[in-house]
Amino acid sequence: MNQTQVNTNVIATIEDYYLVALLSSVFGVCGIIISTYIMILIDRAKSRLRTVHRLLVNNTCFASIFYSVITMINYIVFIFAQWETSNIGCKWRAYLAYVGIAGVLHSYMIQAISCICSCVFSTTHRWLTTTKTHYCLIAVQWLIVLVITLSTLITDDVQYRPQKLCFIPIKKTLHAICAIFAYYIIPLATTIVIYVFIFCRMKKTIKINSTYQRVKRDLEALRNIIFLIGIYITSGLPSIIYFFSPSKYLYLINLATQSLAVTLATSATLLLDREICRLIRTSLCRTTLVVPFDNAHSISKGQANRHG
Repeated sequence: MNQTQVNTNVIATIEDYYLVALLSSVFGVCGIIISTYIMILIDRAKSRLRTVHRLLVNNTCFASIFYSVITMINYIVFIFAQWETSNIGCKWRAYLAYVGIAGVLHSYMIQAISCICSCVFSTTHRWLTTTKTHYCLIAVQWLIVLVITLSTLITDDVQYRPQKLCFIPIKKTLHAICAIFAYYIIPLATTIVIYVFIFCRMKKTIKINSTYQRVKRDLEALRNIIFLIGIYITSGLPSIIYFFSPSKYLYLINLATQSLAVTLATSATLLLDREICRLIRTSLCRTTLVVPFDNAHSISKGQANRHG
């Protein structure tokens, strides 16, 4: 009887996914709009933005767009194309979904790696801060992401299950644990460690006579750390809890929070990135037309004279 209750709590019906699909799609569309806006903004201001920084931000935006598009496609197939029951199609949908989420998390990790190269090794190893190095870094990142997610294709753990999205089932314990570590815990832990290291190093190296600048930089670094930790934990905590205590509602919450976390992380780029914020202010100032009072009065007077 207990086993029956557990199964009832874990299994979700197709109707249970409607709200989750709607929320995930809304979050996905918002994420796509924000990411596209950032990429357009960066493309229009190439001369005022560092090439390396431009590359890293565009890479993260691309990963966010990719994940959001794949997520919405998966929900469309799951709800509106229920005749699609092939295992091959299910494996590919799972593979692309994992590539998307792993790509987002690893893109933030290489931003942290680039930051430590710039702050710590820029004087002794200048080649680490070059554009060529960052192209290679991005290529290696996506190569790693494409490889570590191949397990969904080369194993039979992911198969079509009625009223279930195509993901690694929780009963495949070893595979699920490896996926959580590879897609979530490793990039999360690496990013946190790097930013904490940079924060501690900044406190030691900043001169005493620049108290204001020191406090300002420390607060900015701490703010970035808190935002990243909060976003990553928000996206991954329901997955970890669900792994140890399977529940239908935890499963559905986990699906929605993943899309929400990607959108929040993209939005954080607008809030935390000083150069992006500067570009936004410049763009808004250019699009805002200010007509002086004297000019407006002269124009109105001239039009009145012509009519007279």
